[in-house]
Amino acid sequence: AFAVSLNDGNGALNAQFSDGVNSKGQDYVYYSPVKGAADENKYPLFIWLHGAGSGGEKRQQIAWYDIVRFASDEYQRRFEQGGCYVLAPRDPGVVMSSWEANDTSTLKGTIDDFISTQNGHVDMDRIYISGYSTGGSMVWNMATAYPNFFAAVIPGSALMQPSTTAMQLLKDVSVWIFCCDKDPYVSSQTVSAKPVFNALKSVTNRPAGVRISEFSQAVLPDYSKKYENGAVAWDCEHYT
Repeated sequence: AFAVSLNDGNGALNAQFSDGVNSKGQDYVYYSPVKGAADENKYPLFIWLHGAGSGGEKRQQIAWYDIVRFASDEYQRRFEQGGCYVLAPRDPGVVMSSWEANDTSTLKGTIDDFISTQNGHVDMDRIYISGYSTGGSMVWNMATAYPNFFAAVIPGSALMQPSTTAMQLLKDVSVWIFCCDKDPYVSSQTVSAKPVFNALKSVTNRPAGVRISEFSQAVLPDYSKKYENGAVAWDCEHYT
């Protein structure tokens, strides 16, 4: 059993995350599902990449999103062995704390460093990466740079879409694309997610593992604001 429920709120969930830093100084926060010294299980690793502007301060990458919910009992018990690691690196950057294509080797080093500190508890066959906006773009960058490392990738409202030829690199990777049809960056009416999805579907060896979710609008959990003309907010709970 886990100590924290969704009902306890994001503050309590945030407190379940520990702080870390890699050998090159990139900091991150993480949640560990390991249940004491006697636990011999291996757990999947879920990596979350923040969007532009939400990595300027430590822990901002989880404070701005509801990704802390993955540390709750309700989310953790959905996984085999009863848990999943959550790793949220931070890219302070020089421009809006935004991920760049040349950050791939640094980020991969952070992931590798983190795995090395977990005493063999990370299941290397179940490593997943997701992100929003520029984080979504970085998901594509990481997937094409290290296609044999990830079991699945989940880009959300990515500002950059990979070329259709790059899809050849992802034939054996499960992909779930999230976007909004009114998003000027990633809607199927503009540059974007739909052609990449179609290209991937045409070459994938995992047809059941390639999907796209395209929403017509998104609203905040309290329905106070609709996202109808801009990027879909990853931390919104309700979609229609």
